[in-house]
Amino acid sequence: VSTQSTWGPNQEKYCIMVMPYSLNWLSTVTGHDDRVWQLAWHPNGKVLASCSGDKTVRLWSSAGEDLQTFTQKAVLEGRHSKTIRSIAFSPDGSLLAVGSFDATISIYKATESGYTYMSTLEGHESEVKSVSFSRDGKKLASCSRDKTVWVWEQEAGGDFVCSSVLNGHTQDVKMVKWFPQCEMLLSCGYDDVINTWAFEDDDWGLKTSHKGHTSTVWSADFAPTGDLMASVSDDNTVRLWMDENPKDPGTFTCISTLSGFHIRSIYSCSWNADGNLLATGAGDDAITIFRLEKSTDSMVPYQLSCLENSKSAHDNDVNCVAFHPSENILASCGDDKAIKLWNVIADA
Repeated sequence: VSTQSTWGPNQEKYCIMVMPYSLNWLSTVTGHDDRVWQLAWHPNGKVLASCSGDKTVRLWSSAGEDLQTFTQKAVLEGRHSKTIRSIAFSPDGSLLAVGSFDATISIYKATESGYTYMSTLEGHESEVKSVSFSRDGKKLASCSRDKTVWVWEQEAGGDFVCSSVLNGHTQDVKMVKWFPQCEMLLSCGYDDVINTWAFEDDDWGLKTSHKGHTSTVWSADFAPTGDLMASVSDDNTVRLWMDENPKDPGTFTCISTLSGFHIRSIYSCSWNADGNLLATGAGDDAITIFRLEKSTDSMVPYQLSCLENSKSAHDNDVNCVAFHPSENILASCGDDKAIKLWNVIADA
């Protein structure tokens, strides 16, 4: 057991334990011809989607209940002229949204034979960086290099139309995500801030702008309950945030900042289904696993303990880490064109 320093909300220095841990490699999946940008699990946990600079989305199916081996099920291609940067399944798996550097979003619908192209959404003036479905699947959010966040609503016929354009970022918006427990949005980006958005008085508006990171915020993820959030940045830190008032969600306080676990930009973070493990992936080719623990210090109610830092998880930048929707299986992808599956096991 070793220790690592972390900082509290008022710059108090704490020591956290680095525990023995096992990040067990299960398999490597190949097929993309360029870097793999993002992964998305189907809600049933049996299908994994990936997108790449090769302008394709690939669907991989589990060959067994152990989730160790995945084989290519389908390739979705021909709808985008540039890199596909982001993908997202709707909560029931009936829809798949695909965001591209060509400034468009394509929507696919699940059929008996797989996913069939349904429509293309246009409006962003530059690269689409992220897409995300709401809890009921009736709304889609997207963000772009054009500094905007768009909210799309599904009409009776199934088509999505833009209902609002949100202007609150001053630079490239890297990621957008719906809250897990309510109809609110989070976005983060190149302007170093994390914004939360709420629908009030018949319109979307900025709820809170969260500052703390000193460089691009690449990604953020909510713990399943929604009252905790993790964010990762170009400043090489992981921040843990807690909602100040869960009854009026959307304003978070940073309760911990962790550094020293990655030596280059951290691009992705993902909570597991139980909300007690957090994975991060970075430009140093590494994956780090943290465990959430309650703290005895009233000023810092929760802390993150580093369980493992796998320094050569990929042969190049790790662009995305994504926990399985119900199991402690982690999927990762990177600039090495590979997708890897890992079993995450804590030592007793």
